[in-house]
Amino acid sequence: MIPHYRVLQRRIEEEMAEVERSVATVLRHWQSAETVASHRDAYVNSVALNLYSFLHGPRAHL
Repeated sequence: MIPHYRVLQRRIEEEMAEVERSVATVLRHWQSAETVASHRDAYVNSVALNLYSFLHGPRAHL
């Protein structure tokens, strides 16, 4: 494989790992927001920030 493509492959794999972490965090916090009324705003804000990161993060790096 061409070295440039290996670098690109590594970057894509790292971005995908970050996307998977963001999705897991969003799902965990969304479930918490549904079940824990006392801190619902904090969980919803976390979900919003993680979704923003998910939607805008990878494109900024490629």
